[in-house]
Amino acid sequence: MSVKKLAGFGRVCMLASGLFASATFGVAHAAEIGISWPGKSASILIWEKAFKERLAAIAPDIKVESIKEVPTNEEFGAILKRFDAEKDAIVLFRSNAAEYVKANPTAKPTFFGSVNNVAELDIIKNPAKPEGNYTAASYFIAPEIQLQSFIALTPKVKSLAFVQEAGQASSAAEAGPSLEACRKLALTCQLIAIESADKIASAIQAKLSEVDALVIGRQAMIIDNAKAVIAAAGSKPVFTYHEKAVKDGALIGMTASNEKLGALLADAVAGVLKGRKIADTPVILDTAPILYINMNSVQSLGVQVPVEMLGSANLIQ
Repeated sequence: MSVKKLAGFGRVCMLASGLFASATFGVAHAAEIGISWPGKSASILIWEKAFKERLAAIAPDIKVESIKEVPTNEEFGAILKRFDAEKDAIVLFRSNAAEYVKANPTAKPTFFGSVNNVAELDIIKNPAKPEGNYTAASYFIAPEIQLQSFIALTPKVKSLAFVQEAGQASSAAEAGPSLEACRKLALTCQLIAIESADKIASAIQAKLSEVDALVIGRQAMIIDNAKAVIAAAGSKPVFTYHEKAVKDGALIGMTASNEKLGALLADAVAGVLKGRKIADTPVILDTAPILYINMNSVQSLGVQVPVEMLGSANLIQ
């Protein structure tokens, strides 16, 4: 099935039932927003850049304060509390920021960016019509869509292990839908939770004989050490939910566009600050995700790429 056709399923995968009260916001003065996120992630810098560039183009009067890569929860909490008191809206990146806000709610309109499945994170119950003062732009793509593409390239693969960073909010949000997708596709799947970069090789080697392929998750520590995961996999194919891992040698990956989603998040923030209801600002998804294939890995693994994939994928040499 082509990427374009598969992406169509993404429009429905996040919808949940429910009816909630909506919140309306709007400011008469020059609006101010605060941007922040806990911890380091190279992807977030791409989101932030795209967000700021788009916001400057469509709403140049909005003032922005950005506090990046906050090292501790205590510091992040203090920043969030100040933003909630001083700003007209708050923009928070990363799934662990959403987890923090779930336990420490904000009063101002709050926009989450670069988060995983909001239904699994349990921060927004109805992505089509968000309740309260939260909405989001999510990189989530239904794992069933991603896995169908991966298996189309390697039809002999019947069992997978998802390599994730232990203890991360995005890992939990990724795990449930991924395992459910395996069930629907009649694949045998398991999780490999990695506590630290120095344990990647040993954790993978302990499970490698049980699976046909690995899937690299979207957690920063795993992505930053994708080459170590690929090396530990040996002759077995490695799939991924993140394009950087394909550039590092993973065979195939499907991902949302950080640049596109960052810009769309800016549109959402500007709209709400001009008076649009949060309930009329649905969770943003990339309905046309990008398929990446590493042609060097194709050659080394002896894989034959279907013609339709060659025509639709970004080929990494």
